[in-house]
Amino acid sequence: MHADQNRFEQIFINFVSNALKFTNQNGQVEISLESKNIEKAEKNKVDEAQSSRKRRGSQKVNRECNVLDSCEEADQYYHHFEIKIIDNGQGISEEGIKKLFVDFSSLKEHRGVNHSGTGLGLSICKQIIVKMGGTVSVTSQVGVGTTFTIDIRCLCRVS
Repeated sequence: MHADQNRFEQIFINFVSNALKFTNQNGQVEISLESKNIEKAEKNKVDEAQSSRKRRGSQKVNRECNVLDSCEEADQYYHHFEIKIIDNGQGISEEGIKKLFVDFSSLKEHRGVNHSGTGLGLSICKQIIVKMGGTVSVTSQVGVGTTFTIDIRCLCRVS
């Protein structure tokens, strides 16, 4: 898995913006980052990931998670981490959660707050996260809040 810094920043901003948009002025949005583990990358898996990236036409990976063709195998590790965006906003119904990652889907319970939304943001975010080899999940309760969890591994060069 290779993380593209620009795409990852866009994803992160989208999730945080949504949390802020659907949380009232006196509410809270909490962001946590948990390092799950770091494991040494095997040479053949690094080569396979680089070949896959080149076939897809992906750009170089970000400054922190950078894989250079000239890197020594000993310098490369997979960093597995989890990001949670937790809010105590209006929450999402079970029916809404089912539609959350569907293109052009707009949740009825959010129409009063989200006048300009296209319904593409979270759908595209999830597609990008999956292409990066990660996952995204959501838990929510109406009137209590929502938690989005992004789980991803990043190939990093350690110097």
